[in-house]
Amino acid sequence: MGSECSEWRHWMKKYRQCLVDILESSPKRRVWSELNARVNTCQRQLPVKFALKPFTNRDETKLAIVPVNRSVRDENCTLVTLGIGGDIRAESRLKSVYPNCRFFGADPLRLYNDVYDKIGKYFETAVGSSNGFVDAQVKFGPRMSDYAKRTVSQVDLTSFLRRSVDVSTIDHLWIDNEGAEYGLMSYFHRNGSLANNGITVCQLNVEFHGPIQNYNSSNEEFAAIILNLLTRLEAPLFQFHFFAERLRKEAKKEG
Repeated sequence: MGSECSEWRHWMKKYRQCLVDILESSPKRRVWSELNARVNTCQRQLPVKFALKPFTNRDETKLAIVPVNRSVRDENCTLVTLGIGGDIRAESRLKSVYPNCRFFGADPLRLYNDVYDKIGKYFETAVGSSNGFVDAQVKFGPRMSDYAKRTVSQVDLTSFLRRSVDVSTIDHLWIDNEGAEYGLMSYFHRNGSLANNGITVCQLNVEFHGPIQNYNSSNEEFAAIILNLLTRLEAPLFQFHFFAERLRKEAKKEG
């Protein structure tokens, strides 16, 4: 087992450096649009392929590395959803793989209480990088266009995980909270807020929303976020999905 871990760390270091070298030499304004291709380039250099299992819902896909050993999958685990959006099909599919997993979901719209309570515990709050009231984009219906800006109550991520979830190891954290993700990424650094509070996140799924300028960020800031994650996370494994064509079809259908 020790030699396997050493080999894994060796290839993760090379993979990380591959991405850092490419991204540092690329125009920062193009990182957003070209990141998927850059990730694929570096992943092809890995001799060991990581099987990322997809868990889909209505309009997106979550990815997870699933243990091969069934006895491990039967152990307790914790999944946290930030931004429910009325759709828990991905969570339900993951529960079929991890039957003993506990689910915690946060969304500022109370109407999702009954939805998430079918699978876990719901919290009526937004989760972001600060505490207080914020203007947020919230999803109030099933269509891609069913969003509106509301003033909602927000709690910071560390406080939410410590006080509401009350678990120090989060096996899966799924973030889809309409722009707040940009301010949250520093929480995952080696010396970030989560590490300083003894909280470990094993697998992270994040949806970065765009156009990036609509979320008070920029292409240059996004490039800095990705480079910081690469250099400050223990083992960054990235997989990116772009839904531009599907979004165009959806928008045309809604007409």
